[in-house]
Amino acid sequence: MQSDTNQDFRTAGYTLLVTSVLAIVLMINHPTAVNGAGPAGFVHGSLQLCVLIQVAVFTLATQRLAQGRLFRLMLVVLPFVAGSAAGLIAATINGFAVPTMLAYPAPGVGPDVKIMAWELNQVFARLGVIACGIGIAGLSAMLWQHQHRLVALAGFAAGLIPAILLLLGHTDMKLFGAILAYSSQLAWLALLGGWLARRA
Repeated sequence: MQSDTNQDFRTAGYTLLVTSVLAIVLMINHPTAVNGAGPAGFVHGSLQLCVLIQVAVFTLATQRLAQGRLFRLMLVVLPFVAGSAAGLIAATINGFAVPTMLAYPAPGVGPDVKIMAWELNQVFARLGVIACGIGIAGLSAMLWQHQHRLVALAGFAAGLIPAILLLLGHTDMKLFGAILAYSSQLAWLALLGGWLARRA
């Protein structure tokens, strides 16, 4: 039974590692213009699948570290789940809703609607990074308590720095700002996946 549990954690860890690296690659190849549902839909849809897998493994890792403390589990998992949900909404807007609107026949969708879609995307993207950052910092605090200091310090940096920069208005969630914010958090999730696989 114990060996089966260890194998499950090892598989989960490697899955988190692979999906996080894949998500970074997808972010780097993010289309800079929306000319239809094809490229944008593929990239955003693939990112959404990665996010769902990452939420599951993040929850599993938190559950292991929380050691049955339900309140601590909720404090860490809920912000990460909320942030991931916000990111999924942002990806749906840019990856599917906007290309669909642009495909409407002339005169198509007015500029006001496009501006509103863009602003909604930005709001949800910012909320996603901030909330996920809080969750990552919470899990890092658990790792710190369990003496996994290097992974914890990396988590504090990856979770809090992008969130603080967004809150202070020093960065945004336009293409390059989004790539930097998401990539830092994804790099730490890849590190967490490697740690989880090794600790199994």
